[in-house]
Amino acid sequence: MCPPVIIALMVVSALAAQQQQKATNKAAAQSFQNITAQRDLQGRRIQQGAANDIFARSVQQLRDAGSIRVAAGEAGVTGNSVAAILGESVFNRSFDVARTTQNARNAQLAAGLNAQSAINQVPTTSNIELAGSLAGIALSGAGRRPSQGTKPTALQLSGPN
Repeated sequence: MCPPVIIALMVVSALAAQQQQKATNKAAAQSFQNITAQRDLQGRRIQQGAANDIFARSVQQLRDAGSIRVAAGEAGVTGNSVAAILGESVFNRSFDVARTTQNARNAQLAAGLNAQSAINQVPTTSNIELAGSLAGIALSGAGRRPSQGTKPTALQLSGPN
């Protein structure tokens, strides 16, 4: 049977390990919130940037179409040639919008993967790890038993260094 001092030390160690687990998990939860907030902010910035680029490209296409119409009118050109040039202008705008949209999706995916990687690196403590720690404390406490008939010394209570 373990002396009361050893049992008391094991209980104190177990409580300290449990408090450490709570503190680690609380810090992990806060880190998770910070990382996800940062990811969400980055996602909104990516979306806003893409929307601004798409809007600017649409305005540019309208300017180009106006310039094409004015130039064709001044030259007295009508028909399929002007329609083909206007169609090419619309096609180029559509291509640029699709590319900008895909780049934004890729950037958001990369931001999500970076956030997940950061979340995976946050240290946490599970109940299984706590149980293993407590078992180790109990086993180390069992190994500190003084010989029968003597009181434990300070060296026996503190364990090996």
